Amino acid sequence: MQLRIDLPGLVAGVLGRDHLLVEATTLAEALQAAYAEQPPLRPLLEDESGVLREHVLVLIRTPSGTLNSRWLPDRERPFEPGESLVVMQAVSGG
Repeated sequence: MQLRIDLPGLVAGVLGRDHLLVEATTLAEALQAAYAEQPPLRPLLEDESGVLREHVLVLIRTPSGTLNSRWLPDRERPFEPGESLVVMQAVSGG
């Protein structure tokens, strides 16, 4: 299924676009497809071990609300029609 991934302003500035459209049925497939289409995206979202960076959230937008991917046991959750992803990055510092 085609899935929209909305990107935050900082990432959009690097990639030159504010969203991606990928073919995926699970969160794992969606992230891999996004990284394949935009290789600079992976180091912006994940550390060297493949874990989302501390200040990055990937939210699953569902018809009934939003689900934080960090609450999932793994990245194999299947998508339902009408769902999309939103990537958020917290900005921190002094």
